[in-house]
Order: sequence, then C-alpha cells, then structure tokens
Amino acid sequence: GQRGLGWSVHHRRGREGKRTDNGVANLLVVCGSSNVDGCHGRIHSRRSESRPGGWWLSRSANEDPSSIPVLIDHGSRVVYLGDDARYHDAPEAAA
Repeated sequence: GQRGLGWSVHHRRGREGKRTDNGVANLLVVCGSSNVDGCHGRIHSRRSESRPGGWWLSRSANEDPSSIPVLIDHGSRVVYLGDDARYHDAPEAAA
C-alpha cells in the first residue's frame, strides 16, 4: 500500500524537543494513516495499554528501543527490533 492509505510509521519513543529518534528499532509500521486512526490512533490514545506491548516507550525513562521487546502478530509473538531491520529473540547486544 501507499503511505496514507491504511498504514503509517509509528515512533515508539516520540520527539525529544526538536529531535526524533528515527532508528530502526524505534519504528513500527502500523495500520492507520495517521496517529489518530487505526492501530496508530489506538497506540496514541491508549498509552497505558500500549506500554506493556512495547508500542509506546517513555521519553522520561530514557528507554532504549532496541532493549524493549514488542508484541507483534496480533499478540502472538514477542520480539526485539534490531537496527538491521530484523526481529530478534533477544536484544542485539545480548544476542
């Protein structure tokens, strides 16, 4: 699909001032064309539900996206996102 037609890129840990972390481990492709609809909108509007799945990370806790697992495949699989754009069973540093 084309961006804006049913999907978008979500930053797990959002902006810090003027800087946005665009590292691969911080990005998820999710349904919804913006952060107000689809899965993307749900992540933003329900942060307390999104944190346990690894979809929303705290800026204030200074969490490293590559060390926080993500729940994928409709909740059936837990993975770590690597800077190589692949799924891992453990954080890359520990793999």
